[in-house]
Amino acid sequence: MSGKTKKIDGVDLHSGCFAYVGDVEDTSTWKLPILILGNAQKTLTHVKSALARFDQTKGIPDAARPVVWGSIWGAALMLGLKADRREFPRLLAGLQLAEEVTAIELAAKPHRVDRELAQLIADADRKADEMLKRLGLE
Repeated sequence: MSGKTKKIDGVDLHSGCFAYVGDVEDTSTWKLPILILGNAQKTLTHVKSALARFDQTKGIPDAARPVVWGSIWGAALMLGLKADRREFPRLLAGLQLAEEVTAIELAAKPHRVDRELAQLIADADRKADEMLKRLGLE
């Protein structure tokens, strides 16, 4: 995590408080806050908002959407909110791929896609661990 923060509802939040962070150094890429430090009611409001606005949120690559939804869905469940589990189309060999990645590109660059997916999974796992710790559940 960088030392950067983004102010949401009057609270300075670090990158780990967002369901999606495109570039940790560019706060304009941080989307869908799901943890408002020190304020459970604002956290609840923002998780509800993230559930509702997920499909309309721009700037999240298609390949990242399953992981981002998983972060939001997990936050909702931890807060006792009802949230549907989602299936994401365009599965290839068990991996969610962006629509712009063609079969030719995949064959030419399989390790690049694997590394990107592994990074997305690691980021989601880290965020889930951070949220559990902050909520005192781990």
